[in-house]
Amino acid sequence: MIKTEITNMERKLVLQSKNTNIIDISQLPSGSYFLKTDLAEGKSVTPKIIKKP
Repeated sequence: MIKTEITNMERKLVLQSKNTNIIDISQLPSGSYFLKTDLAEGKSVTPKIIKKP
């Protein structure tokens, strides 16, 4: 994993990290987010995640 970005549903960046396998989202409010991960192979994946209270 090279870079990870978490954006809200309006695609506003709310959290970003580099070169880590653990992302602490505890400070984010409950809701839906997109988790964009850029991989070393030049590919990226962007699943939707839901943080519950």
